[in-house]
Formats: sequence, structure tokens, C-alpha cells
Amino acid sequence: MLAPAQVTAPQVPQKEEMSADTRNPDRILRVGHRGSVQALAFSPDGRWLASGGYDKVIILWNLSSGREEFRLGGQKGTTTPPPQPLEKEAISSLSFNSDGTRLASMHVSGVIRVWNLQTRKMLFAINPHRIHYYGESLAYSADGKSLIIAVEKRVKETTETAIGLYDADTGKSLRTIPTQWNFLAALVPTNDSRLIAAGTVGADDDDDPSGSVQIFDVNSGNVKKTYPVVASSISPDGRWMASIDEMGPSGRHAILWSLDDGKRVQDLTSRNSTRLLFRPDGEEVAILHGDSNAIDFVSTASGQTTKSLPGGGYGLGTAAYSADGKLLAAGSYEYGTIKVWDLSSMREQVTLHGQSPVQRVAFSPDGTLLATTSGELRIWDVATMREIRTLTDAPVSQAVFSADGKWLASNPGGQFPGYALKIWNTNRWEVAASVPQEKGFPAFWLAFSEGKSAPQKIGNVWSWPFVSEGVSRIVWGSSSAMAVSPDGKWLAQPAVPTGAVEIWDATSGQKLQSIPAHKLAVAKLSFSRDGRWLITVGQDSNPMMVQGQPGVMLSYPRVS
Repeated sequence: MLAPAQVTAPQVPQKEEMSADTRNPDRILRVGHRGSVQALAFSPDGRWLASGGYDKVIILWNLSSGREEFRLGGQKGTTTPPPQPLEKEAISSLSFNSDGTRLASMHVSGVIRVWNLQTRKMLFAINPHRIHYYGESLAYSADGKSLIIAVEKRVKETTETAIGLYDADTGKSLRTIPTQWNFLAALVPTNDSRLIAAGTVGADDDDDPSGSVQIFDVNSGNVKKTYPVVASSISPDGRWMASIDEMGPSGRHAILWSLDDGKRVQDLTSRNSTRLLFRPDGEEVAILHGDSNAIDFVSTASGQTTKSLPGGGYGLGTAAYSADGKLLAAGSYEYGTIKVWDLSSMREQVTLHGQSPVQRVAFSPDGTLLATTSGELRIWDVATMREIRTLTDAPVSQAVFSADGKWLASNPGGQFPGYALKIWNTNRWEVAASVPQEKGFPAFWLAFSEGKSAPQKIGNVWSWPFVSEGVSRIVWGSSSAMAVSPDGKWLAQPAVPTGAVEIWDATSGQKLQSIPAHKLAVAKLSFSRDGRWLITVGQDSNPMMVQGQPGVMLSYPRVS
């Protein structure tokens, strides 16, 4: 018969002092942004997307793989939370040069940094007395020889804005073009040596600031035309400007104006517009909204909305067209995520995930891989610290490797984790088995065992047998804590709602014994690797009080 062995509660070991260096992590595995994304830019060839935001980091993404390729700036080796908005080193604007070998970044602190993307090092920094980091105020000239920046200076109780031109190779100041504005909203150099700028006189949050759009000769700095339009966006081809009508009878909407004669062309149909950006060819304008993640695409020829991306959420901070106008990147979605949309099919081409909160981690048995669960399931190479695979972008809370490391089970869901089961082959990362929502869910605890069959349900634990490549396995799942012994013979689970732990025969489904482990509910169960110990954690014990060791250790049930 099966008899429970004596329950033992070991003495708390004496606290050992830890050296200073043991408190620092050896490696930090990161992916994506930890804060809101405020700047996006496609490389001229469309192969790369640069992103930056409140976490002070610039990330270069490989759009063919959807993976983070490398980072620029930021603080290495830190686990501090994302900084608050307008933190001095936050990234507010990004711009590639014409051949895609350099990237200029504008920071809220007033520094412009130019990066060599081949060496991944900063070439130089430009630190004007003060820069204007609102709006579109950083650009390379059409010939790539100059960096054009909006520069501010305080004069008594007001602010004056000028346009500064700097040598793109050295960062040396070339000249400054004065303006009549206090704030600059848009800055667009064109291929025909024009420089088009839009600005306002008076605070940019005034109810009715006055403003204008001016066209300069970029070589001489002379003003060629002035239009009395408070514009928020200018098309890259130099044909259009757009403004936002706040007080119109049809609600907040955008107005399209011609840059040839300054005439009002038409009102655009999309409502509650907060930001506009023109497609590079000027044939379309994308409109972002303050209360939704929806993006409307409006024809500049007709003024009508031709297509839209789905809404939800609370509004996007930034977006960017690729140079050929075929892709649109937008962000940030939940947890600093960026999405790149194919505008011909209106489908998501790639998702560039941000750093969502990690709920669980699991090492492969040989220690070479790490699985992390959060808003998605990621696989990391421990030696290189690089993410090698995103298996699903559905919400996930659990990931478990089989004892031989050949399989990985997880519980992705739709809106919430735990309402499905997927099993991957870890050699090819192909789905070996998939169980849709049915009996047995939600499953927040998972475990593997060998065997061809098992009772469909034991207590509150369900089993799902699967066969792949001629190998039979069983995956166990439960909505509450559970554990399977390494040899697959025993199943431990709480006797809900008490604090007792029940031991079951995993083959026959027979309950063998009940152990009075805790006074309150059982939170976690785990067998030791050799199967000699069952470790339990209850809500009445805090493992942190014994240096991470569980509060109660129970000897393994023995057959006599």
C-alpha cells in the first residue's frame, strides 16, 4: 500500500552575505522598446526601419525577418523602468541619409546625433543652443550634403525659430535662415532646391495662433512665397500642405491646400484628425486619430477616404511611409509594439514587438535555450542573448519543455492566455500538435510525461495525448497548480479549496493519498529532478523568507 512519509520542515539556513557583483545580472535579454515609440523612419531601400522613443534607445529592425538587428544609444545593462515622457534623452525624430548609410537622431535634450550604420558608432553630435523637437524638424537636404534642423532661441519672453544648415559629414554649422515664427511645425526640402517650412507665431497651444507656410531658396535662404495657412504637414513632393480645422461645423478635420497658388483645394472626409502624413508621391494622405488606433487613407485627388486600418486602442503617436509608398509603419501599439502594413493588401506585413511584461521563463534541459512568455512566446539563444524565434504573438502565460528538450508546450489564447494548447518541435520549430478551445481549458499549468494514454481527467487535471514522428507523449494541463513526477507515474494537485495536496496515480487515475501541506490554498507544486521530493508553496508561506527555498518540503510518497 501507499503510505505518506513523514512531513519534515527543515530549519531555515543562515543568511549568507552576497558579494556586490552577484547582485548584477550577467545578461539581459531584451526585445523592442520599453516605452512609447515617438519616431519612425524607413531606410531608402525599404530593408530597415529605425524606431526611437521615450526609452532613449534607437532600434534598427530587419523588415525581412521582423527581428531587431541592433541598437544605437541607450544605457547598456540597466533594468530601470522606462523614463517619463519628455525625458531629456528621449528620441523625438529620425532621418536616414539618401544612401541609407547614416542615421540622424534628434533628442529632447537638444542634441542631434549622427550614426554610422556600418560601424554602428556615433560619428558626431550637434548641440545647438536649443533645438525645436516638435513636429517634423529634422531632415537631410535632397543632395545629402546638409542636415537641416529647426533651431530655437529665447528672446526676452518669447521664442524665435530659425532654420539651421549643418555639414552632413562633419556637423559644422554652414548657415542659418531666420524665420518670422516662434514654433515650427514642418520642414521639407525638395529635389528642386526648395525648402518648404510651416510655422506659427504665438504659443503652439493657443486657441487661434497665426501662422504661415513659406517657400525658401535653400541656397540663398531667400523667401520665394508666403501663404497665410497654419499647416501641420507638407507633402515630400512639394505639391500640398494640410491644416487641421478645429472649429468647423463638421467637426475636427483636415484641409488640403495647394503649394502652387496657396488655394484651398478641398476638405478631407476623415474626422477627429490629429496627425497627417503624405505618401511620398503626394497622391495620398494618411490620417491618425487621437482616440483610436485607426488610420484613414484619403485620396488627395478626391478628398475621399479610400481605405482604413482597424481601430481600437487610444491613438498612435507616429507613423511613416516607405520611400516607394507601399508600406506604412505605425506605433506604438500595446507595449511599444510597431506594426508595418502592406498598403496594397491592407494586411499586417510584420509586427515588431515591444518589451511586454514577462510572466514566465523556462530553460531547455540542456540550458541552451530560454522560452519567455508575455504578450507573445519568444525563444532566446542563451549564449548570444539574441531572440531566435517568436512562436506566437497571442497572449501566453506558460511554456514547458519536455524532459528530452524535443518539444515545447504553451497555452496561447485569443484575448487571454490559457484557452488553447500548442506543441512545437524544437528542432524545426514547427507545430507538432494543436488543441483548440474545448474541455480542459483554461489551462495555466502544463507538464509533459511519456506514455501513449492516460485518463482524460484526473481530479481537476486534464490530459491531451499526441503523437509526432512516431513518438507518443502526454501533455497535462490544469487551471490550478499541478506537477507530474519525472517518471510520469505520479500527479500532484491541490485539494481545492483546502491547503492539502493530493497524490494520484497518473496511469490509473486513482487517488493515492492526501497530504495536509498548508492551511491556505496551494500556489505552486514541483517535483525535484530525481523524484525524491515534492516541493509545495502555499499562500500561508513566503519562500522569500528562506532565501528562495520553498516553505515546506514533503518527502516523496513511498510504496510499501
